[in-house]
Amino acid sequence: MSKFIFTIIILYSLFFNGCSLERSNPLDPKGNSDITEPRVISGFTVRSSNSIVYLNWDRIVDQIAHYNVYRSLQYDGVFEFRFSVPQSETSAIIEITETNVQLEAYYYYKVSAVNLQGLEGRLCEPKGVRVRK
Repeated sequence: MSKFIFTIIILYSLFFNGCSLERSNPLDPKGNSDITEPRVISGFTVRSSNSIVYLNWDRIVDQIAHYNVYRSLQYDGVFEFRFSVPQSETSAIIEITETNVQLEAYYYYKVSAVNLQGLEGRLCEPKGVRVRK
């Protein structure tokens, strides 16, 4: 019985003392009030013509360093990192092209914003396109 009580006391002290630990991850927005998670991009569109894929989205006016672009061959497939796009300080819309595509193939894209501290926000909903001439 004494082992049981001793175990309960140990578990109780670990649980309640562990909750007061300081969060030390510098990129944890819940542990560092100076860092906020970037917003999800909006206005995301994807289209194709002349064997080029055109991606557009609204620029986030917060402190964003760049955007990460991901691509998959399936809507719910594994999205692989393709490239980063620097933040535009002048244009309200980010517009980029991808030429490393195959004619008549279907591609799905997602984009995320990365803030100045290096914290990547959530990916937007995927948008698909069929590569056309």
